[in-house]
This record gives sequence, structure tokens and C-alpha cells, in this order.
Amino acid sequence: MKTKKIHNIESTGFKTPSGYFDSLEKNILDKIDIENTSLPKKTGFDVPDSYLNNIEDTISEKVFGKKKIQVVSIFSTKNFIYTSSIAAAIILLISLSIFKTQPSFGNLDTESVKNYIISESISPYEIGSLLNDDELNEKEFVDLNLENESIEAYLLNNFDIEDLMIE
Repeated sequence: MKTKKIHNIESTGFKTPSGYFDSLEKNILDKIDIENTSLPKKTGFDVPDSYLNNIEDTISEKVFGKKKIQVVSIFSTKNFIYTSSIAAAIILLISLSIFKTQPSFGNLDTESVKNYIISESISPYEIGSLLNDDELNEKEFVDLNLENESIEAYLLNNFDIEDLMIE
């Protein structure tokens, strides 16, 4: 096949006669006689005087129109009064005492507090750090009736017997 040797071809295959481009312009002008042809001398399109001087103004008038754009200021007194009254109303609603509810512990069960302390594994030292000296009065503990069995069970579960023995 001939296509296999295409990469070896060095000539383009196009040939022109010698001196063809030297006399090309003269040959074309000889065939077209400008003066004797019936071509018009003017194109028929005229630009009015000072047209290009005023074109920018004319286009901007047509695009944007002659209307003045009304500018509204954001920081007018009317807007300031309106927004400040809304802010004052919100602050007033937040600061009203009807929204301030105090939690009550009157209906809280002792058993649920015990379960919470056990489930969260809060140590007695953490509870003691929350109480101040005024809350740890002796009067609070005098009225508490503890049985000997519950005291023994507490001591056995929480302390080593060897620490409690008196020599």
C-alpha cells in the first residue's frame, strides 16, 4: 500500500509556474479596469457629521433613559426608630418576670435522687464540696433516726474492718 510510506514524502505535491507570484497583482489589475467598470464610486453609506463625537451620550440616554434614579438611604430616622422600637420590645419581653421560672424541688423523690447519684457515680467528696458550712448543721443530722443494722451495713460496705478496729 502507498499509505504506509506517507511519512517519508518530502514534497507537498502542489506546483506553480515560475514567476507566477511576481506578476499576479499586475495580471489581476489588468483584468479589472477600475475606471471603465460600472462599479459605483461611493458606497451609499454616509456617516452624519459629529456622529461619532456624540454616540456615547446617545447610547447612554437610550439604555438608561432620562429618569433619575431615586436613592433611598438605609440609615434614615424612620428606619432607625422602627428598628429600635422592635429591639426595645424584644428586650422588654425577655426581661419580664413571667418568663423567669424557678425550679421547685418539693415534688422530687428521694429515691430518684439516690438513683441519679448512683447512676452518675458521684463520689461523697464531690457532694461535700457543693455544701457549705451553713448547710452542714448538727441540727440536720440529730433528727435523723438510723438503726444499728443500717450503720453496720454501711460500714461493712464502705470501709475496711481492719481500719476500724481499735487496738
